[in-house]
Amino acid sequence: PTKTKQILTEYGKTDLGTDEIMPEIKKYVAGKNYCILVFFNKVEKVKPFNIDKTGFGTMSAWITVDNINKLKEPKN
Repeated sequence: PTKTKQILTEYGKTDLGTDEIMPEIKKYVAGKNYCILVFFNKVEKVKPFNIDKTGFGTMSAWITVDNINKLKEPKN
């Protein structure tokens, strides 16, 4: 519990965008034995677009590519 609180205190505001950790989040993470933190650099805001995930498998919620245009579906 102490380590969980430490991680939430240190990274919660950045991740959740708030100083207060909601009770639902506290309940969700209570008793967890692991934490995955992902840090990004050179983040750019882009306009939403449709993608073609063909060939990336069914569990492709996170995809990394060197060129985002490889995923964009052609506009009709």
